[in-house]
Formats: sequence, structure tokens, C-alpha cells
Amino acid sequence: MFFIFSKVLDFLISPLVWVVFFLLMALRNKDGNRKWLVAATVLLLITTNPFLSNQAVALWEIPAYPYTQIDKPYEVGVLLGGGINMYDEELKRPMYSQSVDRILQTISLYKEGKIKKILVSGGSGLVLNQGFSESDVTKKIFMDAGIPESDIIIENKSRNTHENAVETSRLLKELGIQSAPLLITSAFHMRRSLACFSKAGLKVIPYPTDIKSGSSTLTPDKLIIPDPSCISGWRMLFKEWVGLIAYKMKGYV
Repeated sequence: MFFIFSKVLDFLISPLVWVVFFLLMALRNKDGNRKWLVAATVLLLITTNPFLSNQAVALWEIPAYPYTQIDKPYEVGVLLGGGINMYDEELKRPMYSQSVDRILQTISLYKEGKIKKILVSGGSGLVLNQGFSESDVTKKIFMDAGIPESDIIIENKSRNTHENAVETSRLLKELGIQSAPLLITSAFHMRRSLACFSKAGLKVIPYPTDIKSGSSTLTPDKLIIPDPSCISGWRMLFKEWVGLIAYKMKGYV
């Protein structure tokens, strides 16, 4: 039930959904449509402003660091799902998400000898098409990249970050791995991930990837000109903030 609720909430927190809602209210309430139009305009201007979006994302993201700072290789690198949207059965290939950098950085870490094994955590995060297992698809990607099957550990039961932490902790205990693993996920997702793994009793070392923020430049194109792509940045932040609050209420963090 909580899984389905989280998916519905993910839809409702989208800024674009609220802009459309305000516009519909303006059409319905002709006498007071001005306030709804103002609300839609203000929300749209804020959520499409590149400077504001970049600043907000930068404040939330956990700072990344180069892999060269890793002096001694980790026994395991734990990769959280989210890099693949779905697997296209007709084309016989995965459809990658905007967070595919998680997967690419994990391959680099293994190739550079910074992690000895890879634990891929994540089953299906979809309400429908439950036959799709992200970790199983990711395993094939790693093997195609030349990583031996013996160095890939699969956890395909979890459907969200809380379950990622619980199932990963359980699996590492079963395998007798006691050293702290390197946790690989997007920088914007790292705060909630660290909280979940801490609650599950597993100490991890963060390795943020998929950096969304960049250097702030005070130029007209960044201060004045709206950029529709910024809406996805705010949606991502709202999802993490609301998710963290919901997890706190459920006792997941």
C-alpha cells in the first residue's frame, strides 16, 4: 500500500501538475480567476528559473569527489537502482533514465580497481510490469562491459530506498561481508539513502554520482530567461523532500 501511495504522491508533487491545476481552477472560477492565474504564473516563473533551480539542487546534493581519492579498494560497491526506466522486450534492450550515470560510474570504479565486487540493489520500481527487474538487467550490462559474473551480486526484491537498505544489509550479512561498502547513487538521492542505510544498521561510505547542479553564472540566460527543463529539477527535489518526510513518519529513517 505504501509503495502505491508513494507513486501517487510522486505524481501529485510535480510543479507542472499544480500549474495545470491552477489554470483549470482559473477557467472554472471566472469571478476569482485572477488569483489562480497569478498563482500559476508565479509558480511557473519560480520553477523555470535556472539560477533558483541550480542553487536549490546544489544545496541538497551531497558533494562528489574523484575516484582517485579512494586509496584502498572496497570489498563491495552497492549500486542502487534508478539508472534504468524499463526493459523494451521488442527491442531487447534497456531504456535508460537520466540517472544512468550511476551505472557508468560503477563500471569505472570496478575497472579502476576501487571496488572488488558490485552489489546491485533493486527489483521493479513500477506499479505495472512487475516482471521487469532492474538489477537483473543491470547485471547483463555489467557482464557486457567485461565484468565477471562472479563479481556481481544481485538483490532483486527491493522496490524503494528503504527496501534497498534492508535487503542489502541482510544479503551482506548472509555473505559474511563485514566491511563498510561504498554506496553508489545519485547525489540528490544520497541524503535519503544514507538515512535509510543508517536505520538498517549498515555503515556505508557515500560515492555521489549523477551531479545535477553546476556552477552558478550571473548572466541573463541564467537569471531571467525561463528554462522548462528546470521543472524536472524541482520535481526531483520535491520527491526527495516529501519522501524523506514520509519515510520519517513510517519509521524508515
